[in-house]
Amino acid sequence: MTPKDTQQENEYDRFVGQNPVEDQLNTILRLVSAVQKLQRRVAKNEARSTDTVEIKTTTGDYADATSWDGRRVLNTFDDNYKIFADGAWRTIVAY
Repeated sequence: MTPKDTQQENEYDRFVGQNPVEDQLNTILRLVSAVQKLQRRVAKNEARSTDTVEIKTTTGDYADATSWDGRRVLNTFDDNYKIFADGAWRTIVAY
């Protein structure tokens, strides 16, 4: 590694981890974006929208009877991001 490479690496490193909450949120947003792209490809003809992420501010999951495959929820109370799939809620990220 050249001195210039080391200098660039050190400049980047001083910002990584300075704000762990922001780092986690950025990770979640990247995951949400990736999931949205996959779901749009798979569910183009679905009657219900899979292009939105619901924000839930209370604890727990929505009732399974009111959910559909592809429903996505970011729960700010329980600090997790879940998708309803195959009849159950699946945790994608817990932060």
